[in-house]
Amino acid sequence: MIKFYFRRTETNINMKKHFIHSLVAVGLLATLNSCSKEEQVDLKPVTTSAHPLDPGNFGYYQVETGENYHYIDSISAFYQATKNYLKMKPLSLEKYKNNALLDSVCNKDLALYFESKGKKTHDKSALWAVVPRVTAEHPSIVTVNSADHIFTIKMSKMVTAIGLEINSPYKGIGLGVTVSFWNSKLNQRVPEGGGTRFLNGGGGGFKINFGKPGGAHIWGIEATKPFDEVRITFESPIGSDPSPTGPFDISFSGFRYKLAK
Repeated sequence: MIKFYFRRTETNINMKKHFIHSLVAVGLLATLNSCSKEEQVDLKPVTTSAHPLDPGNFGYYQVETGENYHYIDSISAFYQATKNYLKMKPLSLEKYKNNALLDSVCNKDLALYFESKGKKTHDKSALWAVVPRVTAEHPSIVTVNSADHIFTIKMSKMVTAIGLEINSPYKGIGLGVTVSFWNSKLNQRVPEGGGTRFLNGGGGGFKINFGKPGGAHIWGIEATKPFDEVRITFESPIGSDPSPTGPFDISFSGFRYKLAK
């Protein structure tokens, strides 16, 4: 019988070592790749809201119905008579004289200037709008007539908050009424607040549509930077259409404000 004997030479030993090292290296590489993949899954970017009360990242959150806070610009926008809105100081229309430019409507520290003369009425049987859509349901009302589609109210002093109630007996259907707030000295618009409502459009959760008798609405803001002008603009329902032609009737009531310090 012939027997075969294998000599355990140094060469064979080295080959086995290299083979084992290769297996270890491959195992480590696989492990590292696996860990890397798991880490990639775990490290996916997590989107978080800019404000905990604004999970949708809209740039504002609702304080209560009718009041939004735009936290980036520190501006409160009011659309109903909320608790914070009622903290503004009221400006009475009781002393207004017909055909005055509203400079007779003032407390000792503020006067408002209209571009055209107005007529005051106070019909206690006529509904202005329901509370909290406005602050009072049968207030004194001043109505002005404007030939221009942009109507401006100027304030005698800078304010950080202003609120007003508006309705328009204008007979147009679907026209937009946009309110914006401006610093006239800088010709800068306050970036948030105001906005557009459409005549004879939805009532904003109320039964009577804006533009109808009893359909008045609040527009108001409170900001950290002062301003001194309100602009009311009548706009065509389609932006590419030319501006509508007047005259336009605009009724006002419920003015409120806070003076800038």
